[in-house]
Amino acid sequence: MEKERFINRLKEFLPYNCNINVVNRKSRLVSVKKKMFSTEVNIHSVFLKSDDSIISDIIEFILNRSKDRVRESKKRISDFFEKNYTLKSFALRTSYIHRDINSMFNEIIAELKSIYKEVNFDKLNITWGKNSKQRRVSIRFGSYDKKRYLIRIHPTLDNPDVPEYFIKSVIYHEIAHFISYSISDKNSPHGKAFYLILKQFDPDFQKSRTWEKSNKMIFSILATPLFGFFN
Repeated sequence: MEKERFINRLKEFLPYNCNINVVNRKSRLVSVKKKMFSTEVNIHSVFLKSDDSIISDIIEFILNRSKDRVRESKKRISDFFEKNYTLKSFALRTSYIHRDINSMFNEIIAELKSIYKEVNFDKLNITWGKNSKQRRVSIRFGSYDKKRYLIRIHPTLDNPDVPEYFIKSVIYHEIAHFISYSISDKNSPHGKAFYLILKQFDPDFQKSRTWEKSNKMIFSILATPLFGFFN
């Protein structure tokens, strides 16, 4: 569907003061920001492929008239995105200066294969993430991309002052997400089931927590706590 036609189709059912933008940011598939005299709506471009039923779900989500209906619409919107979004090609960045995360990763995976025999670890990969030049309020030491089966480690950890056991704890943390989702897709990202898995196989869980709290100044920017807000 053409972008203009898509926007006009939505506007037929939305208040006149809604400004609709079609964007490529994956962070929020459909976002709604209410201002004093208008409402800003950003919708991912993949929804240009929508049929009338998905357009109705998007409208329901924006209008937010019923919690139950919004919950159902969000599920269908998410499912549509998963089926229709095409991943961009990417290359693994495994080169390093101080720390060999690939060797750490392979060592951990070999250990976990004997514990979780029902989990297919062969599709999981690890890479260094991008080192953004923009100064941020916080960083994430690691993240797990559920769609790509990919763990990203922040380059700030390629530092001789960061102990190996801490980097391994970051890797354990992200692998725990992979295992948690492999066992049950209904598990929440940092729910009880996730931490039961993590504490079961990370031998330095508490040690890494203590080190992180005592060594924040090593990093040039404030790090998001490893044990609270990782993806």
